Parts: sequence; structure tokens; C-alpha cells
Amino acid sequence: LPIFTHWFHEIKRFCDSSIIAMQYKGTPAERAALRRKFEKYHIVIMSYDVLRNDIEELEKHIFNYAVLDEGHIIRNAKTKMTQSVKRIRANHRLILTGTPIQNNVLELWSLFDFLMPGFLGTEQQFNAMFSKPILGSRDAKASSVEQEQGVLALEALHRQVLPFVMRRVKEDVLHDLPPKIIQDIYCDMSQLQVRLYEDFAQNKSAVSGAEQDEGKTAPHVFQMLQY
Repeated sequence: LPIFTHWFHEIKRFCDSSIIAMQYKGTPAERAALRRKFEKYHIVIMSYDVLRNDIEELEKHIFNYAVLDEGHIIRNAKTKMTQSVKRIRANHRLILTGTPIQNNVLELWSLFDFLMPGFLGTEQQFNAMFSKPILGSRDAKASSVEQEQGVLALEALHRQVLPFVMRRVKEDVLHDLPPKIIQDIYCDMSQLQVRLYEDFAQNKSAVSGAEQDEGKTAPHVFQMLQY
């Protein structure tokens, strides 16, 4: 869990006092001492970085539940982080994420490979059955047959994974949210910031004018933002 301190306080806030949570963190020696106490706690909360660093020891334990917050961090099946997470042994698994797919549908396979290994086949099988037809149908040059294959693949994928997905939109939880408070806070630049900003603005105008006269392009917006 990336923001494990937050989860620690939420557990204390909402759970019965009989539920005891541990924040698994600290130096390697401190974490080794904490591992010997796992059996005394109901919940062990840790960051992804700590999990990756200690996976050799953590995989020796069998947890009842493994819950990943911001679980899309394992969307790339080839990263060391993802491979470490998938070595965790647990009877039940759950992923919390607002963005299960960020770039392509293959990321969904990696998430389900943690949740239910083998449920969506191997990565190669998933690619052939779902990923390639769906991506191919979205190509501007896709034929009507390819477009139809993409739609069928997407529908088949939906049918297979939707029973295991619990989606919550804002309307579902709106009554639980506090009223929105918008407060504008104006922050004046320091004298140093003012000088730097004015210097940059003047130099940018001078350089842009000179480059345009020579037929060259002005500085890229990313260069300006980086400055």
C-alpha cells in the first residue's frame, strides 16, 4: 500500500479495537524484527518499495488477504515491482484502483494475473484473443471485418471480467462525500522569483524574435516549463 500511514489511521478509525494493524517499515533490521511479530497482528501494511525489497522473506508467509491499493502499479507484467507483488502468497486477493487500464488492454491481463492466475490465459493467449483484435479495430485503416472482430473481442472480454469488477462512480457515493469547499489562496512571488521570471520573459522574447527572423522555430513549451 503506497500511503500506508493513511490506511493505518483509517483502520484505527473505522475498525473495532480488536483489529490490530502493523506498519511494516523502517531499516532492514527493524523490518526483520517486525516480521517475527506478524502472527500477533491482523493486518500488515507496507509500501510497494518495501514489498519489492523484502519479497524473498515475505513470500515465506501465507496471508489470508492481499489487498493492493493503487493496484494499477502492477499493470506492466515485466517490471520487477509487478513480479515481486505476484510472488506474495495469499488465500484471497483484491485490487483497488481508479484506472485499471491506462494505456492498453494488456494491462488488464497483468492485474488479473495477480488476482486469478491463469483466468485470462497466458499473456500470449490474451494478446491473440483480446488485445490485438481490439487494438486493430481502432486503427484508422481497419477493415469492417477487423472492426467487427474488435467489437466481438471486447464484448467477450467484458463478459469474462465484469463479474469480478465492482465499479463505483461518484453518484454512488455522493451522499457520503462532504460538501466541496473552494478557497483561493494568493501567493506572491519572492523578489528572487520576480527577477528570474522577468529575466526569462525578456530573454524568451528576444530569442524568439531572433530565431523567427532567421526562419527557426521558437523554444519548445516544455523547455520553457523546465526552466
